Amino acid sequence: MKNIGKLLIALSLILLVLFVGCTKEGGGDKEPIPTEEVQPTAMPRENRPYYNEIQMNRKKRISLYDPKDTDYRLAMQTLPGSELALQFYAVTDFRGLRFSCPSYSNHKGTIRFTIYEWDISYQKTIKGEALATQEYKDFRDNSWLDFFFDPLPEGEYLVLIEGVEEDVGVWAYTTPFFGTRLYQRGIEIKGSIEAELDYMHSTDVTTAVLSPNVWWLEGSSEVPDELVLDKDHPINKLNVRPDLWTATDGLGRTMPTYKDVGDKKDKYVGMFYWTWHKATPTTLVPRDITKIMKQYPEAQNDYNHKVWYEVENPIYYWEEPIYGYYLATDKYVLRKHAELLADAGVDVVFFDTTNGTYLWIEQYEALCEAWIEAMEDGVRAPKISFLMNFHGGDANRRNTVTQLEVLYQLMFRPGKYRELWFYWEGKPLLMARYEDLDPENRLHKEILDFFTFRPGDPSYYTKEPAAQDVWGWLSVYPQTKFGVDKDGNIEQICVGVSQNANDNGLTAMNGVGVYGRAYTKGDYSYTYTYMGKEIVVDKNIPNTKLYGLNFQQQWDYAHDNDPKFVWITGWNERTVGRYEEWGGVTNAFPDQFNDEFSRDIEPTTGDLKDHYYYQLVANVRKFKGLEKPVKVNARKTIVLGKGIKQWDDVLPEYNHYKESTKERNINGVNYDIVYENYTMRNDIIQSKLAYDDDNVYFMVKTVDKLTPHTDPAWMRLFIDTEESEQSWESFEYVVNRLNPTDKVAYLERSTGGWNWELVGEVEYEVVDNVLQLKIPRKMIGQDGKDSPELNFKWSDNMQADGDIMDFYLNGDVAPGGRFKFMFSEKLFEGTSKRPSSMAAVIGIIASLAVAAIAAIAGVFVINRKRNKKA
Repeated sequence: MKNIGKLLIALSLILLVLFVGCTKEGGGDKEPIPTEEVQPTAMPRENRPYYNEIQMNRKKRISLYDPKDTDYRLAMQTLPGSELALQFYAVTDFRGLRFSCPSYSNHKGTIRFTIYEWDISYQKTIKGEALATQEYKDFRDNSWLDFFFDPLPEGEYLVLIEGVEEDVGVWAYTTPFFGTRLYQRGIEIKGSIEAELDYMHSTDVTTAVLSPNVWWLEGSSEVPDELVLDKDHPINKLNVRPDLWTATDGLGRTMPTYKDVGDKKDKYVGMFYWTWHKATPTTLVPRDITKIMKQYPEAQNDYNHKVWYEVENPIYYWEEPIYGYYLATDKYVLRKHAELLADAGVDVVFFDTTNGTYLWIEQYEALCEAWIEAMEDGVRAPKISFLMNFHGGDANRRNTVTQLEVLYQLMFRPGKYRELWFYWEGKPLLMARYEDLDPENRLHKEILDFFTFRPGDPSYYTKEPAAQDVWGWLSVYPQTKFGVDKDGNIEQICVGVSQNANDNGLTAMNGVGVYGRAYTKGDYSYTYTYMGKEIVVDKNIPNTKLYGLNFQQQWDYAHDNDPKFVWITGWNERTVGRYEEWGGVTNAFPDQFNDEFSRDIEPTTGDLKDHYYYQLVANVRKFKGLEKPVKVNARKTIVLGKGIKQWDDVLPEYNHYKESTKERNINGVNYDIVYENYTMRNDIIQSKLAYDDDNVYFMVKTVDKLTPHTDPAWMRLFIDTEESEQSWESFEYVVNRLNPTDKVAYLERSTGGWNWELVGEVEYEVVDNVLQLKIPRKMIGQDGKDSPELNFKWSDNMQADGDIMDFYLNGDVAPGGRFKFMFSEKLFEGTSKRPSSMAAVIGIIASLAVAAIAAIAGVFVINRKRNKKA
């Protein structure tokens, strides 16, 4: 009763706060230096009534957390856009607080503390005047930082904690503490912060009951219908059709077409995507493990090898991505990802939020904004979802509840980024456990009603899923079947590029017997045809890491079992930590290691290039099918000089996205890395092809008036007509590799690679934003009365002649990367006189099928071979 009396007295006290300022006190084993001090503007009140038990002028430091609650302790980053805040009740005058703050090993970064008088709600409070502010820069990891100021009177306050630079944060607990309340980006979450409060007077009562936080929720709890794009939306108006494209990868494998895979099916493909890369530049130094291993192979399992200590603050990448060591907020890269994934047919990406309460808010917001902008340029960007903490322990369960509360209030209830929500069974889908949500709690009830949940299974080895609604993210072969109904229909199967596992279970990627890119279960192989020869891809083929044996065997299993949804791991994890020991491996790199023992598909600067990307494309096409080809109306004589309306009734239209290459001027992961790109020049949005008995005509249209034909690498047309070793990346011919004159352009033929000989002059015409070409059919080996069969692509402002990977980076290319527009009336009718290069196209993607022709009729035809044990 005595304690209750004290609390009642505390609740009766009247809050009166005057302005105060800030003085500096050090904290941690290296004294942090504040970057600024705010001086007080007024002194605190005097002669306030205190608790009877207060002993005046006897200072006392009290904890605002339970130090014994170590099982639920975690570091919470205060990333820009993910600020934390602590509300507390001080029962007597106090002079400051202390916070335990990690700087994530490198002792770099800036953190800011600001204190406000509490005013009804979080939102109203932070709009008020700050009582004091202080920053700390480059403090030692896990320092106690003092936030001291002139004494403030008893009452309720809010301290806002913001990360300004680098990775910084506070130590926190998933368990609440009496008299405090924790917020993440303004949303109340369960937990407490490792903080201490410095009272001016000693008291037996440390904190008091907080006043309610006025529950402020934006938006509506009603689940909106899935957004259907209006017919005038740029995606529908521009109508870019990747199903009218083919490609031949660097191994000679050619994509399947409609003839090979048939009509589009009610199937879905999801991609695991990592947003937790750095949002702002740091002092971390990127290191390429693949390059290190080529130079120092003996260092693989030697934790003390000198190579691991050559630089301070390393961050390890299994290999440098094609877009460099980029930040997760680099919109140039995010736009490129949107196009690549859309062109591949990926329906949804799942963000990795499987650790702590992290949602990587700034990163996912940058992606959503970039992808919605891409949609305005015609890109059918994938939808988004989240994979949250796996089951395991009270802390993970509490973390998931926090994640759901924050994400629901930040994104879903306000309807933010609704264009990108992925629906399943009529509601937005989240891969999250939901059993710890309390249906009696208003907020939790809303969350339970708003989403379709598919809890994640962390194991690679599950035989029987724990429940009907559980999904996986990665499995060893043969993969787990998730969501099998009474009729045997499978909802989800995972397909992985590789797995950090061996015959004994989980292991680090640099362990022994790891299931890397070249691993298969049993005597598995696939074949494809290249230059009329059958190529057998098995463990004995040179450079096995390039061919995706592990990936394809898992894809084959998915094709055979025909689930509704295929989950793919993964796109861009890239980085990995180094540990003295993990999973029985010394000097362990758990999830990624080098180009063979890694699991990303995103194109790279190394040997793998874009091979796995086109293997993905071929398999997605086989799994999902393709839209029916459009009608062809292309037999027509075009007269140069007679205007561009001649093209109005020519079909098909080969449309392409606007603004594919954004300007880039941004740091990479390190302050010393700067990426620049200003190469977008002629923005290609449409092309057509017409023909008569004597000529083939090409038309290309750009957004704005074409630049002068004297510009370097100006408006090149690449043409693929046959399977030939005399080609560059499957293209036999090029126009405008040599700049045209005012009257004629130059057609050249490859003599092998980026070596060309002149075939002849061809007519061309430029009218404003339209370029037309007239090429005699006999010049490109397409003479005759039948429809020509060829593939083609446009490129403007190529920066590295002879390097096809430049098509991912610079200028404009239509279509992107290695893709090329297909033209063949027979193909569009669903037949072809040419043999399929990988008829099963997905059976494995490997058809070295050459460029054009195979592309036109070709498919990845794969002949699989297994022994009886497989």
